[in-house]
Amino acid sequence: MDDKNEFEDFFVSTSDCTPERLLSALKSYSEISKKLGSDDPLVFKDLLSGAAGSALFRRSGTAKETETFLWLSQVQRYAEIVVSTGKVKGFKGLPKEVLKDLSGLSLNPENLKQVSSYLWQHGVVLVFLPQSSGMKTDGVFFKLQCGTPVVGMTLRYDRYDYFWFTLMHELSHVSIHYDRFNEPHFDCLDDLGEDIIELEANQLAKESFISRSDWRSASVRRHRNEDELLKDAQKFSMHPAVLAGFGVPEYFVDDYDIPDSILIGGRPSYEYLAACMLAQDLNFNPVVGVDRTADRNSCVFTPAITRAVNNRRIALRVSSDDLVSYSLIRTDILDLIAMGKGIYDRWVLVIDNRVCKGVDAIARGAQIKAFCAAAVADHAYEAIVITGSTLSPVAGDILSTNSEKHLDRNEIAIYSSAISGLTGHNVIFGDYTIVSPDYSDSDIDPRNMLNVTAPKVVYSYEDKHYIVRGGGIKTHARGFKQYNDIAATIVAKSFFRHGNSEGDLYLVEKAAGLGSTVMPGSVLKPTINSHISFMLDLL
Repeated sequence: MDDKNEFEDFFVSTSDCTPERLLSALKSYSEISKKLGSDDPLVFKDLLSGAAGSALFRRSGTAKETETFLWLSQVQRYAEIVVSTGKVKGFKGLPKEVLKDLSGLSLNPENLKQVSSYLWQHGVVLVFLPQSSGMKTDGVFFKLQCGTPVVGMTLRYDRYDYFWFTLMHELSHVSIHYDRFNEPHFDCLDDLGEDIIELEANQLAKESFISRSDWRSASVRRHRNEDELLKDAQKFSMHPAVLAGFGVPEYFVDDYDIPDSILIGGRPSYEYLAACMLAQDLNFNPVVGVDRTADRNSCVFTPAITRAVNNRRIALRVSSDDLVSYSLIRTDILDLIAMGKGIYDRWVLVIDNRVCKGVDAIARGAQIKAFCAAAVADHAYEAIVITGSTLSPVAGDILSTNSEKHLDRNEIAIYSSAISGLTGHNVIFGDYTIVSPDYSDSDIDPRNMLNVTAPKVVYSYEDKHYIVRGGGIKTHARGFKQYNDIAATIVAKSFFRHGNSEGDLYLVEKAAGLGSTVMPGSVLKPTINSHISFMLDLL
């Protein structure tokens, strides 16, 4: 035959292509083709070659997994092209000293163009490829069949510190986990959890820029201002943006539900709390409000509290009752700001709607807009936080036992209504997650708690809470196993986010009846984790 391209699209299998691998690749290719609605022979080639492999797709075969696999396939192809040029040296390991040397390139943004060629000299291929919709990936590490390690990055955040930390995190996996991973290893830096492998990679990535001892002595950890940042950046030979990205978490801590009369060791509980956070080297930001006692507000401006504050930031919390008229509480607010002069210069205005189930979102949004417009005319707030929750403290107020409900989250509607009139301001959505703002003490005898306690799980999606409630733990035939049944119900829903967070993985585990017995207290942390991960994606 004269056609020299007759076998152009025919892929010759490698010598290690077993019947099992071929069948697995064919099965995955068939499922992917159905989801795509078209055939792409290159996808089958990637499945068969093994680097991208079909193991990733076999996890669940969801649309999200399909998008991730297709992204990975393209990264693999680009990496193979780079290797075929002969410019990539054989991989002989990636010593920590190399990571330290590479981090020096971060001092000058112009050096970004040298990063890929630098890594070629050490046998590593770096590929940048934007993520597609449905993905939640920062980076991936995998090995080509020839053993060459590949790092793929989505660059989903346009920040200099994010670029360098993602790169060094993935390269840390190459350095210390090369022999541990045979399948592609994906990372979402927002959701690394407490996995020891990720903690090891995080630590090495940080130490590539600054040693532990230097970081402990860095003044910017305790004095978060630009002058200290620039001094430390010069001292430790780091780009200021990279050093700033290391950051120290800040915590706005309020004792709204704790009576001011409670003393600990003879001093106000708020002072005790601030001292505890200072002792643990945690960044404490105080909160004041016009509905607090004079003594409670005054203590925030005394050394007992101010010595625990590192960044001169404070929050003014305003409740829904205060929104009626700014002019009525204007003097009280300005007095508080005046008390903080020379102590706090970064004020955050928090509009707390508390439990807002049944509140007219349009009317409340109008109140918030009017209040904030008047407030910012008096003072330049660093940010405005609008928060609240549709969840009441008593589950029975929302749904009965042995039932389920899709509850519209009115706090989102209020926020959406309010921000339309706050253009130009830094407005932040505050979230009570799946916990009610109102604390509720139970007057039930503890010995009878299991008779009246019914399992409840809240799972958020779109602008709703999906709530499932069981029957009395002591009286229901399934007892504590109702939590497993509820988890199975949630996992089966079309809106369930497979693999989106540690909390979602927890629900999958419990739906399968695995692990320890679920208790009313143990289900809360993972479902809060699921909620926060979802909201980070949504916002």
